[in-house]
Amino acid sequence: MFNGNNVSPRGDLSSRSLSLRLAVDRPDPENRPFKHPDPIGWTEANRGRILKAIYTVLLGNPRLRAANPAPAETRFKIWFHLVGSAVEHAARQHPEYDLDAVEISFRDIFLEGEADDEQSDALATALSTLHAEWPNGFKAADVSAFINNDDEIGEFKAALEQVSGKQFRVVSPKVLTWRLKALIDAPVEIDGQIMVLRYTADRSGHGGDFRVEEISR
Repeated sequence: MFNGNNVSPRGDLSSRSLSLRLAVDRPDPENRPFKHPDPIGWTEANRGRILKAIYTVLLGNPRLRAANPAPAETRFKIWFHLVGSAVEHAARQHPEYDLDAVEISFRDIFLEGEADDEQSDALATALSTLHAEWPNGFKAADVSAFINNDDEIGEFKAALEQVSGKQFRVVSPKVLTWRLKALIDAPVEIDGQIMVLRYTADRSGHGGDFRVEEISR
């Protein structure tokens, strides 16, 4: 669990994280009135009620009684089977409130987190540019020349810096080889098409050839 000001997961963690964003309407939220000023004390005093409510949600899960439940969604199969699907089911019931049923899909929430990840966006920008400029493959020297001569607004360079997590002080073929190697074999979806960067080393062991490959689903 992470707690901070506007922190968000990136990279592989983006599809493994659930984010809860707290929105405030004042510049000093720490001074607002609290319903439970002592949350730990209130939790200890109401522990039985809280556990009862939690177990009611978990035991109401229809997956536990299904002979052949549908495949568990999300990458966390056991968690979804026991907890995620129970919360989704409870949200659809809402019996004690006069409100419309609430739809929760943890599968969609995880996917949205991955789609919003800046690193994934940067990888998509980088690979789509590389594929458009060099559909038949390229060398790091080609990319170096492109950044120095044709990347007028610096969008491609910024994408490489974002996805690699490092800024370029020198845009040389050697540096770009290191940066591009960090991106190989990492698939990303671009306009419904899966693309991935591949690399083939030359026989001398120096340099090599890169190519952006389209993968069929």
